[in-house]
Amino acid sequence: METNQKLLMQELEKLVKERDLLKKRLENAEILTDSLKEDNEDLQRVFDITWKADMRAIRLWRKATKRNFVMPDRCDMVIYLMDELDNAKRKIRELERMIVEK
Repeated sequence: METNQKLLMQELEKLVKERDLLKKRLENAEILTDSLKEDNEDLQRVFDITWKADMRAIRLWRKATKRNFVMPDRCDMVIYLMDELDNAKRKIRELERMIVEK
């Protein structure tokens, strides 16, 4: 009878250790899940900002090229935007020169 009781106690101790290990793993999984949710939210924010900027650039490109039903490829859009930036900088320099000359 004592050996049965010892075996039962050993089995119970083993099950308690296994339960504790599973609890710890569950806690770690919950921590990881929370971290992944935060990462996902950060990535979603970055995506949303990028998407809005892309849509704005596409609208500008379409307005300038009169190609309203065309989706520009990234290269065309970047070239267009860089040209726009160069033009804006040139106009700023011209205005600065006009101010200095007065």
